[in-house]
Amino acid sequence: MRLTRLDLLKYGAFEGRSLTLRPDAKLHVIFGANEAGKSSTLAAVSDLLFGFPHITPYDFRFKTSELRLGGEVLSRAGLLLAFKRKKGRTNTLLDLGDKPLDDTALAPYLGQMTRDIFAKAFGLDAEKLREGAEELMQARGEVGSSLMAAASGIRGLTRLRGDIEERADKIFAPTTAQSRAFYQALARYKAAKTAIRDLGLLKADWKQRNDSIAQNEKRLAELTQETRKRGETRARIERLKRLAPLLRKIEAQEQALAEEADLPQTPPGYPARLGEALEGAVKADESLRRAQAERAEAEALLAEISVEAALIERAGEIEALVQRIGAAGHSAAALRR
Repeated sequence: MRLTRLDLLKYGAFEGRSLTLRPDAKLHVIFGANEAGKSSTLAAVSDLLFGFPHITPYDFRFKTSELRLGGEVLSRAGLLLAFKRKKGRTNTLLDLGDKPLDDTALAPYLGQMTRDIFAKAFGLDAEKLREGAEELMQARGEVGSSLMAAASGIRGLTRLRGDIEERADKIFAPTTAQSRAFYQALARYKAAKTAIRDLGLLKADWKQRNDSIAQNEKRLAELTQETRKRGETRARIERLKRLAPLLRKIEAQEQALAEEADLPQTPPGYPARLGEALEGAVKADESLRRAQAERAEAEALLAEISVEAALIERAGEIEALVQRIGAAGHSAAALRR
């Protein structure tokens, strides 16, 4: 991968500045006076390729959310990618229209490159070059290591290689040892493979279980239908139980009517005439009771009247006198008219 252009859109003291790099150059040297922005430019390349760190010293002019870098990278296959980078946690890669790019868009260009490798092997400042030169001059370690240190800025390559070999020995060795990570992972792999084999299903077992499921589903449907029918029967029985007393009464009345089936038939209109006769009998009974009450009352009044014997003996005279008084009254009334 080669960086062909760097755009310092809003970064540190820069705004709207671009730096074009030759795609065929094997080495780029950027020089300038103190405070000209060399370190900022080198940091911008790292931030463009690998993202802004959580804390950056280059937000003194612009807000953190306003920081922007841009550039173009060229792959070995000749693919060119133009993009921008903003500070944030997600969707920090943008296209030239500020639309988000996939976070893995740079992966085909960077390969195994990391920020640390870039800083030590490719993004060299004057201080790192001097340190590499001193190691070369003092011939510390192997000559090849010193030459590599001078070229890439990786100090202590021999020590680093020893550390790598020690870590590799802890991971794997030809002799089986459970303390090594490789054999621990191998044991877990074999255990998982055995578990998969034990828990797996053969084709015949799979078919048998599917057939069993189908049979159970069919049986479940049959039981559901039978349960529904039994529910309907039970509901019908419950209704009959509630109607049983009424049915018994109806049966008793039907039996009574059957017992009276040999009674003579009444002529047409007989029920109406019978009703009228019964009503007249009731009224006659009421009239009789009233007459009896009046008679008893009259007898009681009669019993309270006391008549002198002399008056009874002269009843004829008294009656004649009453008649004369009445006739006189009629005469007087006639005279007034």
